[in-house]
Amino acid sequence: MVLLIEKCMTMNSKKRFLTAARGGIPDRVPTVYYAFGASACVLKRLGLTWPKIYWSGERIAAVMCKAHEMWGHDNVCTLTSTPDCIETLGVDLIIPEFEPPHVNYRKPILNGPDDLEKFTVPNPMKDGSMPTRIEAIKTLKHKMGKKVAILGGIGGISTWGFFLRGTKNFILDAILSPRFQKQYMEFLTECAIEFCVAQVKAGCDWIISEEDVFDSDIYSSKLAMECCGIYVKRLAKAVQELGAGFTLHCCGDTSLSIETMADTGADMLSVDRIDMADAKKKVGRRVSLMGNIKLHTLYSGTPMDVDRECREAIMKAAHGGGYLLSSGFIYEPKTPCKNVKSLVEAAKKYGVYPIQHQHE
Repeated sequence: MVLLIEKCMTMNSKKRFLTAARGGIPDRVPTVYYAFGASACVLKRLGLTWPKIYWSGERIAAVMCKAHEMWGHDNVCTLTSTPDCIETLGVDLIIPEFEPPHVNYRKPILNGPDDLEKFTVPNPMKDGSMPTRIEAIKTLKHKMGKKVAILGGIGGISTWGFFLRGTKNFILDAILSPRFQKQYMEFLTECAIEFCVAQVKAGCDWIISEEDVFDSDIYSSKLAMECCGIYVKRLAKAVQELGAGFTLHCCGDTSLSIETMADTGADMLSVDRIDMADAKKKVGRRVSLMGNIKLHTLYSGTPMDVDRECREAIMKAAHGGGYLLSSGFIYEPKTPCKNVKSLVEAAKKYGVYPIQHQHE
């Protein structure tokens, strides 16, 4: 990874995000707004519900603009939830009023190789809710594209495999039915590439994909690469060839798999349960890092608790650049606004470079 050092004293949010995301040293540590986090706060202020925004690109753009106005992260994000657009493939998607959409795991629709015949790769410009995401990207590009980074993405190739196949079946397939798993992962990779490429062409600067098979409690690093990582490589390459960056996210314990995650060719790793000093030591010269403030601290702690945890993460991971401060996963819907604001303010307080000189 080539280290980029910017000389300017102050950057706008977009420059700050992209500099750190590509491994460089910005003016200060950027903060990342991941998907439609802390959604209850935003929906309440706009008088909207999840069903009203899910099918509207205009409203998705509106809630992202409002979230940026409220908290001031260095990006906006058009990925609203992990199962975004999965209904395009026929999955039973439940969309509550004030909680994020979720999949009915009791009704997997991929039960064997013969079922694959009924699936076709969706057209992102025409099928399901995909066009609304493209519309939202174009709107945000017009309104905010020069000021903030636009983050898009997909719930994950393997995550979509969980949704279609059922989580337990997916995990067993890696051992008992690897040929079948390869068939549906090839198909889902095509879907992911088509959708993410369309997002980049519409104006996304960066793409994120959630791949929880890299959780060390689920698979070994070797198996995670075989059943998922090889497909992530293809998605990352397709995005990068268009000039956008790629983030690989994993919830859970990545302490044993983080080097394998870096082997996928991702530009950035978004991590949850790992010591950031350990992550920086293992892969900090190869990729940038994003994370990993605990969701329970953000949800049930005080602003002071959030501030303390953010300072610790910055001290461990921000030296030399290539670090972006964020939660370990999407903010819980009812995360207090004051705690989200505390995360953003912590980056301004502790994340100004040269960090090692100021806070050693």
